[in-house]
Amino acid sequence: MMYLIFSILSSSLIMGLFKYISRYNFQVIYPIIINYIIAFLFGLLISPPDFNLLVNDADRILPAAIFLGILFIVMFNFIGISSQKAGLTVTSVASRMSVIIPMGFAIIFYNEALSIVKWAGIILAIPAVIFTSLKNGKTDWTYLYLPIIIFFGSGMVDTTVVFSQNSILTSETQSSFTILVFGVAGVLGVLLAVIRRFDFRQFLRKDVFLSGFILGLLNYGALYYIISALKSDVFEDSIIFGINNIGVVLISVFLGVVFFKENLSKINIIGIFVSLLAILLLSLHN
Repeated sequence: MMYLIFSILSSSLIMGLFKYISRYNFQVIYPIIINYIIAFLFGLLISPPDFNLLVNDADRILPAAIFLGILFIVMFNFIGISSQKAGLTVTSVASRMSVIIPMGFAIIFYNEALSIVKWAGIILAIPAVIFTSLKNGKTDWTYLYLPIIIFFGSGMVDTTVVFSQNSILTSETQSSFTILVFGVAGVLGVLLAVIRRFDFRQFLRKDVFLSGFILGLLNYGALYYIISALKSDVFEDSIIFGINNIGVVLISVFLGVVFFKENLSKINIIGIFVSLLAILLLSLHN
């Protein structure tokens, strides 16, 4: 259960950090690239990979790690573009609603048991996320294709994590897999910076580097702890993603209200109560 709590906290703080750094005069892609490099180096420092295990399982681990690393860097860029073009509200809802994809995948392909209580929790999770995420503001529906990409892309990321922990990873290869994913994303980020001829002096700015450094630590923690939570078998995979997603929404709302002085609408408050009810039902299922 502690792994799930740490995963929720890490993911929530990532959202808060993105909100915070939006105040500064630099493109978010710079700290994003730094973040993947830091996450990779941090993983090497605290949990050096067992290269013998990696070599023995390379045919299974490497393809999944490369695929997930590509998804990471691609989806972070789409989220940035979608937030600017389609609006932050639509992007946020699309990203969080994608939780139904890995939940459905876990239920269908891993034969997770269904009950009335579990169905109620899963069904309530959908309006809970939508109601809690909705904010006042205008959206340019011309760019509706962007949040659609976010929806399926984010769902694919989480589904790949579910598949990896069920079919590929062991407790011995879990840390190595996490490190490889961030290594792939970091290399792709650097290649992107070279191809698009980024201003590399921006990477040396104190605020850019510090933002990327903190983001990297949080990002490593979010991925490592969600995989650890899935491996712990405390809850079924679908329940873990349901609780994780709702938890991130609730803490993000708390951070927004307390630290960024955001106002809650009536529908936001309803969403919070529905979220609490959904978490309770999903937890009671086990």
